[in-house]
Amino acid sequence: SARQFGRIGYIGSLIPSKGIEQLIDSFIKINDTCLNLVVAGDGKDEDYVKMLKEKSKGYNIKFMGRMKPSDFFSQVDLLVVPSLWNEPFGRVVVESINYGVPVIATCKGGITEILEGRPEGILYDPSNKDALTDLLKAYSERALTFNFSDVDSFSAKYKENTCAISYANFYKKLICKRV
Repeated sequence: SARQFGRIGYIGSLIPSKGIEQLIDSFIKINDTCLNLVVAGDGKDEDYVKMLKEKSKGYNIKFMGRMKPSDFFSQVDLLVVPSLWNEPFGRVVVESINYGVPVIATCKGGITEILEGRPEGILYDPSNKDALTDLLKAYSERALTFNFSDVDSFSAKYKENTCAISYANFYKKLICKRV
C-alpha cells in the first residue's frame, strides 16, 4: 500500500539530548502548511516540555504523549531521529523500517551502523545546523527518495532471535579467548 505524505514523526523522550528541540525548530523554519509533526513521548522536565509546546503553538505540531509503536507508526510517513548523543543502538530506527516508514537520522552512535548505505533512510550530521532543515525542505518538495525493495534482508538481520544469536556467539568468543 502506498504511504501517505506529509506526516513527520518523532517518538522518544522529550529531553535535550534526543534533539527534539532542533527538530521542532527545523519544522517551524520550513513553515510548510502541508506538513504535520507528530511528537510521541514524554519528559520528566516539565519546564522543558512546556517550552517545546509553547514554541510549537500555531504550527502543525501535535504532542501525543506516550504511544504504542504500532499506533504511532500507522500515523506517520517519515520518522526523524534527531539524537545529539551517541545512541548505543537506535532500536526505533529498526522498528520504523520494519513498519515501512523511512527514516532521517543523525549519524550518531549505533544509528550510523544500522542506516549507513540503506535505501530506507538518510543520515545527517547534527553539528551542521542547517542539515535537518534542508532535509525536511527536500522532503516537503518530494525530493527525497527512499526504497523499501530490499527491506526483507534488513528485517532478517534485526529479527530478535538473530540479534540474540549474534550476541550469544559474540560472548562465546570473548569467553573462549579468556579460558
